[in-house]
Amino acid sequence: MSIYEQDARDIIRFLKNGDAMACNNLVDRHQKAVFGICVGILKNEPLAQEVAQDVLLKAFEKLKKLEDPKKFRAWVIRMAYNSSIDARRKKKRYLDRIDEKNHIQDKSISIEDKMDQDKKRELILNLIHELGDPDSSIFILFYMENMTTEEISNALGLTKSNVKIKLMRGREKLKNKLKTLLNDF
Repeated sequence: MSIYEQDARDIIRFLKNGDAMACNNLVDRHQKAVFGICVGILKNEPLAQEVAQDVLLKAFEKLKKLEDPKKFRAWVIRMAYNSSIDARRKKKRYLDRIDEKNHIQDKSISIEDKMDQDKKRELILNLIHELGDPDSSIFILFYMENMTTEEISNALGLTKSNVKIKLMRGREKLKNKLKTLLNDF
């Protein structure tokens, strides 16, 4: 049974019977993808956790509005994307006000601090985040959540070919950024 069929079955069980286990199944299947999108856009794990939780709650509150239960994954990922963009805007406005008052200096990351495996992963994630939206979200969904280009196009409202082009151009940008970093090292 595909993930889409499982979603449809669990949504129907939840709506008809209020089945808590069906609700838990949906959350378990999609919370990682929702969190991945949120942290990819927000670049702040605690805030991303909060937004992801809000997205999942909102999804269950509005579940009756979902016309095709098999499209739950794309629907909830789109909600995560939109909610994260909104949260980032609010965070930016707040930080801009603080920055005006305190003239906060930008924190730079040195390549020497990135040598162990965790730090290398963090460096790659930072480079992915520098791609901006929706490119960073596409990378996270494709490489970390193993979604297909078709699933990503449905979730983000892009064409399948546009997703493929953004992946190709993003890989090229990442390759160039890594070369620059290694040359500086």
